[in-house]
Amino acid sequence: MFDIMSTQQTRFVDKALRQLLSRSEARAVLLANEAGYILAEQAYDDAEEFTQGQNIAALASGSFFATREMARIVGEGEFKCVLHQGSRSGIFIMLVAASLILVVIFDRNTNPGLVKLLCENTANQLETLLAQEAEATEEDSINPATFKLNTAESVFEQAP
Repeated sequence: MFDIMSTQQTRFVDKALRQLLSRSEARAVLLANEAGYILAEQAYDDAEEFTQGQNIAALASGSFFATREMARIVGEGEFKCVLHQGSRSGIFIMLVAASLILVVIFDRNTNPGLVKLLCENTANQLETLLAQEAEATEEDSINPATFKLNTAESVFEQAP
């Protein structure tokens, strides 16, 4: 899942994150894997989060995936999103597919409900891209059942 992104995939993801950043009026947007490694990010140049993105992604990942156990305890399969809101800033984290998170950092002037709505739209776009990638990977994969292995003797036989 996004081990290596093609140029086209990178452009698609960057565009989706830029749109989310702009429309939500957030300060920074990150797409990270469950280990907290940033796969893509968009931020305003003056945003402090831009320089602390990797730390935020790692901590957000730990926070988000820890909620899986809380969800299980209260009878949920998992929570799809988590909101941390303080007096000056907020962080909204949303699950994308099964193992990616979308992290949006915003200030007190941003509406958290709008952030959630826009994150849902962006997550759907990214999940569509992942589904297309999975289909392409299946089509390009090699089915071992179709191989006929030669024996060592047949490999070294002399041609007539």
